[in-house]
Amino acid sequence: AAGPNLISNSTFDENIDGWYRFTAGIKRDTNVYKGSSGASMYFPPNDTNRKIYWTKKIKVTPGHFYTFRAYFRSTNVPSAPKLNIYSYNAAGERMRYQQEWFSVSKSDTWQETAMEYRAMDNVSDVLLYIGDSGHTDAELWVDDVYFGEGRVTLEQASSSKAPFTGNRVKIDSKGNFEVNQNGAFKPFFPFGITNTSLVTSDWAQKFSNQGFNYSLGSNSSTLTNLKAAKSQYNPNGMMMMASTLYQTGYDPESIKNAVNNLKSSSASDAILSWYYEPTDGNKKLSTYPQIKGAYNAIKTADTESPVFWSLGQIGFARALGDTADVTGIFRYSNYLKDGKKQIQVNELGSGFKIASNLQGVTKPNSIATISVTDDQGAPKPTPAQLRALTYHAIWGEAKGVMFWWEKQANGSKIDTTDLWSVFPVLRSEIQTILPIVRQGTPGFSVNVQTQEDNKMVDVLAKEYNGDPYIIVVNTEDTRVNATFNFVGLPFAPTEAIEIFSKGDISFEGNNISTTLEAYGTSVYQISSIPVPDTVPPSVFIASPQGNETVSATINVLALATDNVLVDRLEFYVDDLLVSTDIFAPYEYLLDTTTYTDGAHALKVIAFDSSGLKSETSIIVNINNKPDPEPPADEPVADPPPTEKDKPKPDKPAPGKGKDKIKPRTYTKGNSIKINSRNKVSKARLYWLVKDNSKKAFVKLVVQKRVRSKIR
Repeated sequence: AAGPNLISNSTFDENIDGWYRFTAGIKRDTNVYKGSSGASMYFPPNDTNRKIYWTKKIKVTPGHFYTFRAYFRSTNVPSAPKLNIYSYNAAGERMRYQQEWFSVSKSDTWQETAMEYRAMDNVSDVLLYIGDSGHTDAELWVDDVYFGEGRVTLEQASSSKAPFTGNRVKIDSKGNFEVNQNGAFKPFFPFGITNTSLVTSDWAQKFSNQGFNYSLGSNSSTLTNLKAAKSQYNPNGMMMMASTLYQTGYDPESIKNAVNNLKSSSASDAILSWYYEPTDGNKKLSTYPQIKGAYNAIKTADTESPVFWSLGQIGFARALGDTADVTGIFRYSNYLKDGKKQIQVNELGSGFKIASNLQGVTKPNSIATISVTDDQGAPKPTPAQLRALTYHAIWGEAKGVMFWWEKQANGSKIDTTDLWSVFPVLRSEIQTILPIVRQGTPGFSVNVQTQEDNKMVDVLAKEYNGDPYIIVVNTEDTRVNATFNFVGLPFAPTEAIEIFSKGDISFEGNNISTTLEAYGTSVYQISSIPVPDTVPPSVFIASPQGNETVSATINVLALATDNVLVDRLEFYVDDLLVSTDIFAPYEYLLDTTTYTDGAHALKVIAFDSSGLKSETSIIVNINNKPDPEPPADEPVADPPPTEKDKPKPDKPAPGKGKDKIKPRTYTKGNSIKINSRNKVSKARLYWLVKDNSKKAFVKLVVQKRVRSKIR
């Protein structure tokens, strides 16, 4: 639910009931507004006071999801308004701080922003903050602010994503990478490690042996070392994200020279992408001309590898969509528990889903950044949390992962951490499920219910090659018992093939139940073990009726049903098989003139796909005796023909009495008449209709005193 509008006539009046401003009075603008309040929050440029507005505390329920939604308008692109949520326990202690930057993609236009929030254990209240980060000098307006329970569903339709195509790297509209290896493009899931120092040949080989297939670098020496680092995971060596802007800044000529220097390297085919962040050295958001100028400079020098940028804020994916070929998401997700920072697993994938749906995001969001150090504003994850973070990024449709390590230059080595052994396992698992992640479609859905209060499990449902798969992530730090109800499966699930599993599983009806350990992840292929079919089909003869007297040619029609599938029907006359029909309506054309007059048995046997059968039979009486001749002593003279009865061109002459008319082909508009008047006449009519993929209609008009049997 959207929740109440926190800026309305009842709350956003001149007294600003429910809203506060840090160190200064709130500013209202009655000339620029979006909603019914007739005013907006106004952030003036170059204001010496901090530009922050906040609400009174709002009650929340632990474990529940909420959406913080607002509409922004700015004079500059990019701007940097922020949505912030502070979490408090019942004692009033702050437990968590969560923020998200946004930017409009078009100046002086109202655009929606949204932020997903999940109340953790022991959270009682939240404060909502709206602020201008001060990263840009721009006027900013905020109007129509909502906070309500439920996960993010943006009102704006997602835009079409423009794929990137080069001779070295391709990226489709979903963000899937393909890399040219030995003259052929092959699927590539970026699985990278970054650090702030030079990647020596020794470290490049260590990285390759652990399953990483790219790293961040800025010079030809690092590029050469990475390409030479071959392993079982990387038979062609590793690749490099080239971070040239760390050395060049935003000077276009310096950027072009740096790009050309790397392109001249003998290892230039190992360039995965060009990497930059749209901020200056002080993390201040760069101006749009600077960012766009850097992009244009790179594209002028090289068109074979994509330009990738990552700032970590989902709102900038929209505002800066035309300054990159692919974007990434980096989110610091943590909260306090027992006085210590804890990882918040669910937000990384959620951020990807939000960014992918924002209107105006013309470039695909592809690579998720996960911090594996403890000096990035969040604690270093545990091995279990690292697995959960990676799988949750995939749940959010990330098509690559960058693990961020910044301690190498300070002498702290990542291979001494407890995370080192996790990476090769993750790389192997991702490689196995890569076709499902890349090409799977949402052919069904899954409803999730947990037995424990306020706990959550996220499930990614994918259909690949006709088989359903689920990727399950427990984002909790405790064991969770979850039940999955499948919607849209063509069968009741009775078997789960464990691709990778960290929990027990059982079946009941259309549900699957599983127990997941803390931060547990599982991948299952769902299937159905066929249940033996013990129910035979049902069948009865609809026409003719039992003991009915029949003559000439009749249509024997049978109806059959089965709990699985009817395979065929067999028709018998006097226990002799005369026809088999595999398509409904099941019928047989019986010429009774080939049988003697009297009682005959009609029997139909129905078979289902399991070979089970049922039969039914009736008795019919055949009577093909000729009709009596009219009395000879009662001749009736034919009246003189009228104009209506006279022959006409392309029409046959009328028949008289028992006269026979020779067979002929009749076309549209032609007809045949047998005008017997007071005599007895017989006519047997047949049609042969050619199938020319069009409809054919046969019209028969029979006047009184004529007996007609037609098929």
